[in-house]
This record gives sequence, structure tokens and C-alpha cells, in this order.
Amino acid sequence: MRSFASNYRGAHLRLNRMITQQVKRAFVSSHRDRGRQKRDFRRLWITQINAATRIYKVFDSYSSVVLWFFRKPLPLMTHV
Repeated sequence: MRSFASNYRGAHLRLNRMITQQVKRAFVSSHRDRGRQKRDFRRLWITQINAATRIYKVFDSYSSVVLWFFRKPLPLMTHV
């Protein structure tokens, strides 16, 4: 556990109970935020595609773009 806490400061670096609590909390946060990051990037991706289609007047909205890709045999990568 102590090797994970090498960048912490103060009691979080020196006291064993604090080290275990902080490392567990860091692992929980990292696990939770990986899913949140994927969700945020997907929302950003949808927003950018929606804005680009409206600027260039290619499609009306993101949903019409997805529908068009669904009808055509073209791969669409929506996950980052």
C-alpha cells in the first residue's frame, strides 16, 4: 500500500491507516471516473457531430446522421 501513496503529503504518506484509507478511496474514484470519462467523451462526440451537421447543413441532427449510417453498410465508431 505504501508504494501507491508515494506522492501523497503529510499524514496520508506517513500513517498506515490513512494510507490504506486514501489508497482505497483513490481506487474507488479511478474505477468510477473511468466510466464517467467514457460517458463525457461520448456526449462531447455527439455534440460535435450535431454541431458540424447543422453548420454544413448536411443533416438536421445527430439522430439523422446515425440513422443514415445505420442504413448504409459503413462502420461508425461511437466509442472512444
